[in-house]
Amino acid sequence: VEKERWEDGHVWFETCAELRQLGILPSNTETDKDDYSMWIIESVPQLLRLDTNMVLNTTQLLLSYGFDLSSISSSSSKTFLSILTYPPDSIQYAIESFLKNMMAAPSASFVLAVCKTNPELLLSGIQGGIQELTVKNALGKASDAMYSANQKVAVDSANVLKEIRAKNTKNM
Repeated sequence: VEKERWEDGHVWFETCAELRQLGILPSNTETDKDDYSMWIIESVPQLLRLDTNMVLNTTQLLLSYGFDLSSISSSSSKTFLSILTYPPDSIQYAIESFLKNMMAAPSASFVLAVCKTNPELLLSGIQGGIQELTVKNALGKASDAMYSANQKVAVDSANVLKEIRAKNTKNM
């Protein structure tokens, strides 16, 4: 049985190399890198298997928003590492829609400023936004199913009415 690329650590090593190039992870001695890399995997094991490009796209989005990820070893590092496990569109939705609405914020830049001082809020916003979109999608599908069912009932009712009229016309 052939192993997946992430099972032998290949994906994680690629991700670490790219994050080091961006200055997100320290580029100390090999031993320090290995210890730090293991600490990250123990803290956020999902990073071991997640696609390097997705993690990089998320990282680059956070950097474009002005988050300081160079201190990923700070007290908020586990939060930022957890945020790296979400796709960029989930982060955008959290900032530009979900948290903006929940905070009754005047703008996404206001939300961004608050999230920079409290990354846990961003993480909660990402999770809340995902739940909101899931419910919205489910309700949309339920609405579509109800509409289809109502259409079928209307068509069936119209056909029955036509049959009754046809029988009544013959009997006259």
